[in-house]
Amino acid sequence: MVMLEKIKDFIAQIIFKRKFKYSPGEVLPYKEFFSNSLDFFVILPLDESDFRECNDILTYLKIHKKFLTIFIPEHKWNLFQEVKDYKFITYTHEDVTKLNLPSKELIAKIKNKQYDCLIDLTRHVSIFNAAISNSVSAKYKIGFGKKDGKAVYNFQVSLNEINAEISYKNLLNSLRMF
Repeated sequence: MVMLEKIKDFIAQIIFKRKFKYSPGEVLPYKEFFSNSLDFFVILPLDESDFRECNDILTYLKIHKKFLTIFIPEHKWNLFQEVKDYKFITYTHEDVTKLNLPSKELIAKIKNKQYDCLIDLTRHVSIFNAAISNSVSAKYKIGFGKKDGKAVYNFQVSLNEINAEISYKNLLNSLRMF
């Protein structure tokens, strides 16, 4: 069973690299990019402890009057009490292919809108979230420093693999600089 998962991951990596090509494009100025950005696409983590820890970032974005579109599994959507403050794009297990890549329908739904900034709050390597991040049309893409992260994000924050709270505080402090 483990071998089958490794083969699926390997095939998904190949498909990802062919289908979701990263083009670095122009050199972006980071001076005041956060304060000048209004529309944010935020990918929330699946891990329960990470999910709880990243709440400070959502609060920070809300305080600074940013428009948030949150990408979240449908079964976690009900955890948000302030549904009216955010827009949501939800997905189900049917939107995830057998190779853990997003379905064509989900990608089409995501590509409908232009965002100023994408923030991927997932700390662990996820081919699904990498494909979603690559599909989102955003000038700035922020994520944690993961394997092959340069192919997806143009702004990476150092990752503390042991403590989620430290990782999210690092991200928050990085956003405060801009």
